[in-house]
Amino acid sequence: MSEGNLRCEHIEEGDRPPVYEQALGTDTVAQLYDSHALKAFRYARAMGLNDADADDAVSESFLRVIKAQASFRGDAAFGTWLFSVLRTTVLNVVRSERRRGRLSAQSGDDPVSLDDPVKAVARKEYFAELSQAIAALAPERRSALSLVVFGGLTLKEAAQAEGVTEPALASRLFQARKAIRAHLTQRHLLES
Repeated sequence: MSEGNLRCEHIEEGDRPPVYEQALGTDTVAQLYDSHALKAFRYARAMGLNDADADDAVSESFLRVIKAQASFRGDAAFGTWLFSVLRTTVLNVVRSERRRGRLSAQSGDDPVSLDDPVKAVARKEYFAELSQAIAALAPERRSALSLVVFGGLTLKEAAQAEGVTEPALASRLFQARKAIRAHLTQRHLLES
């Protein structure tokens, strides 16, 4: 599934337990899905899943959150809780696929302009190297980067989702960006 056609087919509003009204306010499950699904999908893709696996991970995470609603304490935002569940789901899929040797490289859905072929080739090369740099990161650094950059979470929310302190998450994020910068500089795609 691509970003353009995310849908809420797996979650019915009637499946929402009554406690959601208290813990999550008046948002319906569909509203929560609409608010968080695209960011969750982008996070799953950034963690190395293909479109189908990313869609499955997002759907499974929403279902897990709905089923585990009694454990929602309300001391974090719904999105933070969802990304915490999603992170675990994605890491389980990545581990499983690696064991089977089937983790596919991310597809080349790079935004490429046909107006200037030279720029288009350069942009495609840049995005390919950027994808390689992100894929080469340690899982905790890739996850931190993905939560903040692709998931749109604040440092505080991402730290809660990861179960670490804000300074620890900030360090992971700094190290991830540093590694990506070094990779792109080494490939002469960034100036030193």
